[in-house]
Amino acid sequence: MKLTTFTLGNKSPRIDSIRTYPMTPDDEVIMEWSLSFTPNDLEDLTPRQARGKVNPKVVLSIKLGKGIVGGSIPVLLEDIKWVGHAGGGMKEVDWY
Repeated sequence: MKLTTFTLGNKSPRIDSIRTYPMTPDDEVIMEWSLSFTPNDLEDLTPRQARGKVNPKVVLSIKLGKGIVGGSIPVLLEDIKWVGHAGGGMKEVDWY
């Protein structure tokens, strides 16, 4: 599999919220992030940005077979939209 074309378009992924947990030990930080990518939402674009809008596009080439007999098939992914939640923690450590 080979990534042939990768374009996210004009709109970038968005951080919707970040939540921290205050009731943790002083040397620890725990966070929860909410992320989204909705490129076809035109509400927060200016008219100039809307005119020059570029849609996201990902093209993968999947190779089938070996040698002379083989070939590649392009797979096109358009109008990609995703929403996700990620969490993580960090702990301070003394290095002596």
